[in-house]
Amino acid sequence: MVADALDAAVVEHAAGGARPEVVFEELTALPRDYTPEAMRDALVGGANVQAAAERAGARRYVAQSGCYYYIPGAGLATEQTSFAVDAPPLVAGRARALLGIEKRVLGAQSLEGIVLRYAFFYGPGTWYAADGSVSGQVRRRQFPITGDGGGVWSFVHIADAAAATLAAFDAGSGGAYNVADDEPSPVAV
Repeated sequence: MVADALDAAVVEHAAGGARPEVVFEELTALPRDYTPEAMRDALVGGANVQAAAERAGARRYVAQSGCYYYIPGAGLATEQTSFAVDAPPLVAGRARALLGIEKRVLGAQSLEGIVLRYAFFYGPGTWYAADGSVSGQVRRRQFPITGDGGGVWSFVHIADAAAATLAAFDAGSGGAYNVADDEPSPVAV
């Protein structure tokens, strides 16, 4: 069923009729072209979906987040690394939004909550594909790089992200999990 996640009654009807065992909240409106301005409204509310899942008797609730708003440190970030909620406004706002989703999901009383913190997607159909938005910006020398570009970003191939998402159906226990390739990349690369 296709439904407007912001319409609580429709979501309630869909979940009640389906009686789901596991619900995946992958509610993101990623814009076709990446810009910081376009990303401000990328996350849409999942509270209606989670509430309907709880009332429908689901046992597990899996929601997306991101592993790219951590506080910078000496080594690689882990699931225990704090989000950068005191960073400049654009980063802090996104970090707080993701943290809010995570608190809602992981604080659920009647659901086992799992959060998948995806890295930046690459592969077919993504911003980082050869024909993607960021790749085009890089070729036109329009993609901003701060400082010497030594900051480290984590990426995940879109197929690996999909496999991790499917694994969350039965694998793992409640908590947050980074979903990223083994080796991050300096932004300059």
